[in-house]
Amino acid sequence: ICHLGNLAYWLKRPLKWDPDREVFLGDDEANRWLDRPKRAPWRL
Repeated sequence: ICHLGNLAYWLKRPLKWDPDREVFLGDDEANRWLDRPKRAPWRL
């Protein structure tokens, strides 16, 4: 939840969160911040 609040603060706009799908609704830029590429050999 803190990460979601930080994203709204950094992007300087309110965000609409879908808890079932775990994505922001209609905001591709915010959704890009939800994950980042992992360095090899680390994977999840």
